[in-house]
Amino acid sequence: MGEPQEQQGTKAMMVMGSTYHSYTAGEKRAFCIRTNQLLAGDPDLQDMLPMDPDSKDLFDVVSKGILLCKLIEKVAPGTMDKRKTNLRAKDIFNVMINHNAAIEAAKEAGCNIVNIGPQDFVDKQEHLILAFIWQLLKLELLRGVNEVQMAEYFIEAEMTKADVASVEGAHIEATATATASSAKKSPEMALLRWFNALLHRVEPKVPEVRNFGEDIKGSEAYIVLMNQISPDMCSLDGLNIPDLDQRAEFVVANAFKLGCNPFVTPYDIVQGNRKLNLAFTATLFHKYAECAEKRRHDDLVIQAREEALRKKQEELEAIQREEEERRRREEEELARIEQERLEEEERVRREEEEREAAERAAVAAAQAAEEAERARLDAEAQSLRDEEARLQREAEAEETRLRAEAEAEARAKLDEEARVRAEAEAEEARMQEEAQSAQRQEEEAARCKEERRREEAARLERIAEEERERFRKLRHEEERERMRKIEEAQRKEDQEAEYREEAQRKRKEVEDKKRQQIEQRETERSECPVVLFVTDAPEEFAAAEAHLTSQGRNAMFCTMEDVLELIERTQSDHIVLTGLFNTNEEDHDAELDVASSIVEKYGEKKKVICFNSIIQKKPILQKRCEAFGLSPVKRGNTLWKLLGIKDAPLQGAKPKTTTKA
Repeated sequence: MGEPQEQQGTKAMMVMGSTYHSYTAGEKRAFCIRTNQLLAGDPDLQDMLPMDPDSKDLFDVVSKGILLCKLIEKVAPGTMDKRKTNLRAKDIFNVMINHNAAIEAAKEAGCNIVNIGPQDFVDKQEHLILAFIWQLLKLELLRGVNEVQMAEYFIEAEMTKADVASVEGAHIEATATATASSAKKSPEMALLRWFNALLHRVEPKVPEVRNFGEDIKGSEAYIVLMNQISPDMCSLDGLNIPDLDQRAEFVVANAFKLGCNPFVTPYDIVQGNRKLNLAFTATLFHKYAECAEKRRHDDLVIQAREEALRKKQEELEAIQREEEERRRREEEELARIEQERLEEEERVRREEEEREAAERAAVAAAQAAEEAERARLDAEAQSLRDEEARLQREAEAEETRLRAEAEAEARAKLDEEARVRAEAEAEEARMQEEAQSAQRQEEEAARCKEERRREEAARLERIAEEERERFRKLRHEEERERMRKIEEAQRKEDQEAEYREEAQRKRKEVEDKKRQQIEQRETERSECPVVLFVTDAPEEFAAAEAHLTSQGRNAMFCTMEDVLELIERTQSDHIVLTGLFNTNEEDHDAELDVASSIVEKYGEKKKVICFNSIIQKKPILQKRCEAFGLSPVKRGNTLWKLLGIKDAPLQGAKPKTTTKA
């Protein structure tokens, strides 16, 4: 963890045979940070995490055989067979078992794992480790991109609020169609379609994004996309920034405001890193889905409040209708009582009139019939008048009592009506107060929401600052640890230097002995002639070289291209051309030109021999060889006898050599 930090824009390069593999430091850093986030708090990794994203901790921890198993279980739960893993693996056998289990689980989870084996993780093959981790992180980031909710996000992104009402009836059919079409596309294509759908909602139009590399370098698409996700937190002011680097920094700052893991640095955006831009876009998509779900929840809350208010309004109207109906019934009842009172008064008046008429008739008859009894009748009449007066008084008193009772009952009903009306007005005032209170609560909720949003942004900023401070402290501690390790390494190097001096002294003694043996063998071989074989298939003469060496003979093999240089550097006694005339006839002149140049330059000092059975079959070639000063011989013991070598190693051999001058 104390290794030197890598610069942001550097590329690491590895050579495998003749193939070059490279990766950017930004990819390694982003993968390391995301892995730290996913596995934070895992008790089995507490002594390994967090890893320093600016060093090679990631490769060291992966080689131990535990981290990849934990990461797969986090990304694709249930795919790791825990019975095949050993979380306390120390020896290479258990480490290899864990790596094998991780590779099998990744394939089962749907990752495309090709040409990656457990030994690559043990050997810390950096490009293969990053490729494997990228497959896992890509699986985690693109989860849900092809699900049914993707179609809803497409519809939401491609429609404005004014369009929603016009297409409400066709929503289900459009959702099914969009779901079927998005399922046929790859997650990357689905992300691009969603990306462009949001871009098309903004005026002036931003160029369409067709890939996650060149088309995103300018950062304009990111600025518009993040504004569509959260217009309050992410403005379009960044479009007016002329410098690409500053515009990319504006995008990363907006990502922190949204609470997203930016994955990319401004340098990665400007350089068009496809992997990191894909990961960043997937993160923004999940943030958009989260905001969409939150908007839906807020809309449902508002709808519920509106529905409750509507129901209260309906209840108030029903109460008002009931009050009006009750008032109407009371007025009808008062009118009926008043009508009955008038009818009763009319009946009493008619009875009184009839009684008076009867009495007057009786008095007149009595006066006419019994004039003599006037006095008595007068007395009786007086008593009758008295009785009549009493009855009149009683009738008036009864009438007064009935009128008073009717008026009291009417006043009671009017008072009751006034009380009910007052209660209805009070209830209506209370309902209006509740409506105003609900409105004030909504305003207070909006204000609290805004305050919480600001507090959350401030909290995220504080968290980011604390994280930066923690990383600075961590780097300081790592620097002290690195200096301690450097001092310890220096002590070990001093010890190793002493060991190396001792080993070098012993090696020198061994090399002196070997050199003396080689000089002795060279002295013995110098007495034999040196033979230089020129061929384009030296591997076919390996048996001959081994045989000649075992007999103490000096033999060397080279190709036609290297013959002139090798003749200058070696002191060969004989030059044997074994590949002439094995090519097409049109190339024979060129071969003879090379052979003749060798004869002309070295023929006086060395013997040049053309060794090929084709020459014996074509006399014209034999004559041409002799004309150029070559000594043609056929296969078999003739060559070896000519060179003074017994036990011919190539007797009967027919090497297939094809030589071009």
